[in-house]
Amino acid sequence: MKILKELKTDKKMTIDSQASIKEAMGVMYKNKNGCVVLIEKNKPKGIITESDIVNGLKKMFY
Repeated sequence: MKILKELKTDKKMTIDSQASIKEAMGVMYKNKNGCVVLIEKNKPKGIITESDIVNGLKKMFY
């Protein structure tokens, strides 16, 4: 597994921290890893996964 600093240069794995959920899911679909690294001011700020999104949606609707 790569560390966050290595992933930030991999455009298939990164997205701007202000991107929409739809954009994040599009990147996840393309990279087939089920996660993206959030980038802010050219620094990795965290990771979001498909399960993070699903769990967030469950909380909104149930």
